[in-house]
Amino acid sequence: TLYSLCCIDRCEELLGFLESKIQAPSATPGEIVRLVSALPSAHVPGNRTLSGVLVEKLQEVADHHMGQVPLHGRLFAQWMHFVNPSECSYPHLSNTTSYTDRHEYKRMTGHDHVCANDDLIRMYGDGASDEAASKTRASGSADGNTSVFASGKGLEESLKETEALLSSTMWDPVEELVDPVHGAAKPDELRQASFTSMCLRVIAMLIGVGSMWAVLKESVLGAFMISAKGTEGACKGRFVV
Repeated sequence: TLYSLCCIDRCEELLGFLESKIQAPSATPGEIVRLVSALPSAHVPGNRTLSGVLVEKLQEVADHHMGQVPLHGRLFAQWMHFVNPSECSYPHLSNTTSYTDRHEYKRMTGHDHVCANDDLIRMYGDGASDEAASKTRASGSADGNTSVFASGKGLEESLKETEALLSSTMWDPVEELVDPVHGAAKPDELRQASFTSMCLRVIAMLIGVGSMWAVLKESVLGAFMISAKGTEGACKGRFVV
């Protein structure tokens, strides 16, 4: 409770930086990749090269919105989680999770909210190396418990695992916009709007051509009538005795 009320959300800082640079509710994947690649955080260095998997997933988000990535949507928040997993939490779908404090958790499950290091190593998996396991034990508190999972993996290994998670069922392609009214339109809506706009442009062009034809027709008829009257007058003058 103290953390959720008093501490700064580091992901909000990252998003605020992007908002200040983009100054728009959405941006192209290329612009976002350029800004995020140069953006450092407490756990990720700046001026890095994003993996091909991350760039591909961001392009998928843009394809979902006809070329633009909404900054205030679930898909972009999910992408930011994989780019900065220590700063940005995973955005679960609405109404699929609920907040539980440590007292309620213990009452519901019968387990404590902290885990012993041996339990963390067991949850880490049988594939953990002895070196990683020893670092995990060393990172615990004096009483043998810890509330933070410290695996001892390096940054490169963590990024590889992130790519593996992105390629698995961890990526959920369901969008939820913070502002669904003024947010990016759905692809079907954009296609319909584009088709309607094209039809209106064709109609306006036809009206313009029709108007020009009417003006041209009146001009030609007017010139013909004037020429005809002049010819008729000349002919009458010749036969006057």
